[in-house]
Amino acid sequence: MRRPTIGALLICGAILLSAVVGKAETVWFKNAGDRYDYNYMGSWIYTSVMVNFGVWPVAAGHSAGTVYTADGWRTAFWGEASWVANVPNLYGGNDEAWRVRLFGNGGNGNFAGARFVPFAFEFALYVDDQYGARYWGNNGGLNYQIPISSAR
Repeated sequence: MRRPTIGALLICGAILLSAVVGKAETVWFKNAGDRYDYNYMGSWIYTSVMVNFGVWPVAAGHSAGTVYTADGWRTAFWGEASWVANVPNLYGGNDEAWRVRLFGNGGNGNFAGARFVPFAFEFALYVDDQYGARYWGNNGGLNYQIPISSAR
């Protein structure tokens, strides 16, 4: 009688694991836009951007959001996302479109006369399923980044 090879055992284990784990939600960053720079008395105070992202599969009971920073993780903020629509995907099904607004000043100060210093929003996205399980989209562990190189 032949013994199973390591490769065969690994394949069987992967099949069993996938049957136990099942299908998980997927979250991905689409784009950022709708930038707004708040100025007061001729001085830049802060910048906000709208982050658009997708969730698959379409399912009831989702909630989504982000954790982000604008100062290299000295401070962190949580933002609750808003569902936009279910949109067709390339595979003949639908994805959920979500969006969330980020606010930051890169630690430049919130006062009139503050000098603008370039910074970046760094963030990860999440979706919670109807059972409370959280799934993350974080650019393969590198986090997503949106550089803000100049005030407008």
